[in-house]
Amino acid sequence: MPPIKVAFFTDTYYPQVNGLVTSIATSKAELEKLGFVIEIYAPDLGPVPDAAGIFRLGGFTYVPQPEYTFVLPWGKGYSLSKLKPSGVQIIHSHAMFGSGFVALLCAWRQKLPLLMTY
Repeated sequence: MPPIKVAFFTDTYYPQVNGLVTSIATSKAELEKLGFVIEIYAPDLGPVPDAAGIFRLGGFTYVPQPEYTFVLPWGKGYSLSKLKPSGVQIIHSHAMFGSGFVALLCAWRQKLPLLMTY
């Protein structure tokens, strides 16, 4: 049986360090131990070296908290329409705003199950 592929959507990820980033990294590591494949869709935070399976989404600075980016459904050379052809089977949103809306849009358009953690 091929591994289940899950797309995590988040409004914050490395190089930022906070409780949400820690939770995402821990969940990713534990699910991978169980054989899942995890892709992460996170804000574009400038020149950040990323590992395979991390896709940066474009957006604009969230004025009340300038360390955050309000995510929009496009990114650096990546189209979210590639989610389903890439084999993603589940979308897991770690946000209610920004990337949470993008996750909802992707799940709806591609008829994929959507989980949410907040």
